[in-house]
Amino acid sequence: MPGTEDFEVFDQWVEVLPTDQVVAERGELPKPLARIHPAFRTPHVAIFTCSVVSLGVGLAGTFAAASTLSAIGRLVVYAVTCAALLVLRRRAQQPAGFVLPGAPFFAVFGITFSIWLLSTRSFAQAWIIGAIIFAGVIVRGSMRGRSAAVPPPTT
Repeated sequence: MPGTEDFEVFDQWVEVLPTDQVVAERGELPKPLARIHPAFRTPHVAIFTCSVVSLGVGLAGTFAAASTLSAIGRLVVYAVTCAALLVLRRRAQQPAGFVLPGAPFFAVFGITFSIWLLSTRSFAQAWIIGAIIFAGVIVRGSMRGRSAAVPPPTT
């Protein structure tokens, strides 16, 4: 359907906003980005920074490049989620709330399929994921030693 990619990219960008809120509240962002607006209770600096970076990426490239980046990013997230299922189920100290019969098979299949799809991308398309992961490691490293105090849930 023509134009559906527009909504997918917009939807993915809008998903970043709640993520910014959560990581700011948990103290997982550098202090300048984690500031919460007093009136709106949102991490306004993180949202603005994300918007500026998104605008820069959008203006610097084409829609096809943005769509490819979006697809590659989602594949990486799907593969990591499947791997997390295997690890967390093995470490579980409580019974799972939902158990899918054959879940390890589906997780391994998901990882394998994601890796296969990623292998069809060229280095020119895939290098940006490495750059994003590197930037994440730098941010995470800058947060080392800082305790992430999780606030109590609000009603």
